[in-house]
Amino acid sequence: MGVGVRRWHHPVGTVPTTTGGLNHQIEHHLFPSMVRPSLRKVQTMLAEHCAAVSVPCSQTPLIEAHRVGQSRRRHERRSQTL
Repeated sequence: MGVGVRRWHHPVGTVPTTTGGLNHQIEHHLFPSMVRPSLRKVQTMLAEHCAAVSVPCSQTPLIEAHRVGQSRRRHERRSQTL
């Protein structure tokens, strides 16, 4: 996987706190002492900065991110048994 920023987002109508704020995990690690309500603003700034310096930044819907993760784990388990 290349260098870049990958994140996932919550489907419309869900509560981000149900997953512990993982939708702002990157921002939290960049600014660990920042209060959670401000992380959403930083998310936009981070995306703009990544575009300015040509670093890929993508968002993946929660369900798709889970599906991709499960698929990778299955593939890893299969390759370990060979």
